[in-house]
Amino acid sequence: MWPVNNLAMMDNIDKKELSRIFFILVAFVFAAYLLSKWLAAL
Repeated sequence: MWPVNNLAMMDNIDKKELSRIFFILVAFVFAAYLLSKWLAAL
């Protein structure tokens, strides 16, 4: 994909997709945080 086309796709992205990506990101960070706490507890 060309950068210009990619930019247009980003502008065209719908809110549901954006919230889904955000949720996955938050869940990933939260899981990493829990894992680090669990490892520190060991």
